[in-house]
Amino acid sequence: MAQPNEDVAPQPEAFNGKSAPGQPISNIMIVIAMQAEALPLVEKFQLSEFPGGVPWVRYHGSCKDLSINIVCPGKDKYLGWKVVIWRCFRHGST
Repeated sequence: MAQPNEDVAPQPEAFNGKSAPGQPISNIMIVIAMQAEALPLVEKFQLSEFPGGVPWVRYHGSCKDLSINIVCPGKDKYLGWKVVIWRCFRHGST
């Protein structure tokens, strides 16, 4: 026979701002749908654009000990439309 509370899953600890016990968060990635919406953060933290070759735009940099990455959908290589608009249009019209 099971003891009381033996079959109950342990409760997770409350988030304390650490990525692992004793390890501070060192990387953050933010996905923003429209590149224009990302620009204030890019300018504020003086982030650099990652070289192209992919269908999205990535900005990266750091602030103190925190590595910051912002990713925005790019343009569809065939239509030239912004990917976020093209995806919404395709799924919204079906």
